[in-house]
Amino acid sequence: MTLIEVIDAARDILNEPLSTARSFPDNSSAFWGDSTMTRYHNLVQTEVAQEIVQSFEDHFLTDTTFDISGNQSRYALPVDFNKVRRVEDIRNANSPVEIFPVRLNEGRYRSPLGSISGLGLQGGYHLEGDSIVFDSTPTFTTNSAVRMLYIKTLADVTAGSDSSELPLVAHRALVWGIVKYCQLQQQADNIFAAQEFEKHISNIRKQAENRQIQTPRRVYIKRRYTGL
Repeated sequence: MTLIEVIDAARDILNEPLSTARSFPDNSSAFWGDSTMTRYHNLVQTEVAQEIVQSFEDHFLTDTTFDISGNQSRYALPVDFNKVRRVEDIRNANSPVEIFPVRLNEGRYRSPLGSISGLGLQGGYHLEGDSIVFDSTPTFTTNSAVRMLYIKTLADVTAGSDSSELPLVAHRALVWGIVKYCQLQQQADNIFAAQEFEKHISNIRKQAENRQIQTPRRVYIKRRYTGL
């Protein structure tokens, strides 16, 4: 569903429809302008995305690469960064080498390989604010030398024709979440909307938990019949 479709579905439930031919955003409504409902949409999107990540951490997995410069140990994290999952030295594309995190409260980590790939990435990395910092300053300069796989945060949706990156099964939760916030704004009874929202959140959790199911969830012991 596009942003405007989600908002119009919420408007139908609230009995406050606007003309489908309107321009967007239309803020002429005496109750809820499109801009207000867009803000609610993005608040709900963040809530739902957090629930999905709690159930299946890698749903919003993506990656980026860093251009490494000699004598520079600190690099800016992507603007949509949430959690790091893995960092790799990929200068040898056929044999990437994992770079491990440094746990500062346990002392500096040193890779058993010593210098990663023998080219000057000793030890590991740690995060400081919006930066990734390598434990020892790289001694080489190579573009796209390090790859980081990370969980991203979802960008706000602002254009009426754009859609949330949430899976389609979660879009109904967006609708009911907007209704819940709109009724709260008007100090109206929003218990039913809150219950519908939680019902859809529960379904989303179940769907996310079962997203990767090729591995058996149970082990069955089959006894061989011997005829005795």
